[in-house]
Amino acid sequence: MKNLILGLCSFCLSLSSFAASPVWKISKGDNHFYLGGTIHLLAESDYPLPNAFEQAYREASTLVFETDIEQMKDSGNQTQLLRKLLYPAGENLRQKLSPETYQRLDNFFAARGVPTNQITRFRIGMTVMTLTLIELRRNGLAEEGVDMFFANKARQDQKGLESLEELNAHMDFIANMGEGQEDEMIRQTLDDLEEIPAMIRDMKDAWRSGDNAKLVAIGIQEWKSEFPNVFKRLLTDRNNNWMTELADYNDDADVEFVLVGALHLVGEDGLLQQLQANGHQLEQLP
Repeated sequence: MKNLILGLCSFCLSLSSFAASPVWKISKGDNHFYLGGTIHLLAESDYPLPNAFEQAYREASTLVFETDIEQMKDSGNQTQLLRKLLYPAGENLRQKLSPETYQRLDNFFAARGVPTNQITRFRIGMTVMTLTLIELRRNGLAEEGVDMFFANKARQDQKGLESLEELNAHMDFIANMGEGQEDEMIRQTLDDLEEIPAMIRDMKDAWRSGDNAKLVAIGIQEWKSEFPNVFKRLLTDRNNNWMTELADYNDDADVEFVLVGALHLVGEDGLLQQLQANGHQLEQLP
């Protein structure tokens, strides 16, 4: 379960024999684009980012994110998202948890001054994200992440902004995550949050150095084994959906810089493996 937490803070290749950076040059013929693995939430001390990010950013005319970051800020869209994340009237998460698990959840929120009955109006995906964000903030790890950093920078520099999936689809992934596994997800999330400082440290170390094998070991293997349906929905299905658009970026001379959660890049379901299998050449930037 800790790997789901790591994926939310962000989502075994043998393509490189050394660790470099989490940014890759993806080429086919004379054209190329850049693909960068991101962490969605960072600490202030994580900046500056690895130099490879700036190298790819300078050359790119367009930045591409998982979803439309500007639309996510719109108040109307935020209201729509909130509706998707809430249970219908008369239904709540407590009804889906054992008494023991609910008591643990209540103790967690009580210790942090959060009204449990307000949080349990949310579906399981949002509740897990809320638990994680609370602990990240307690550990100083919930500042601006790579995606927002470059979205703001691109807007200032008047670069193009695009996204790989519609906002509604992005909302649905969160709203439907973990249905039918509510009790198990809450129990394991609470267990794993006790280790979150060490987990995030290891994850960020692997991310900064572009160590794909380590990312798989700490961020993919257990998650895929324990919650295969959640893994498929959040990573595999989305990666597969993105592949056609990614391949099209090498059809012309324009250079895009695609930024997605680091776990989307790695493993046998990852974008790097799929791009290589489709005839693209991959070069990890130093």
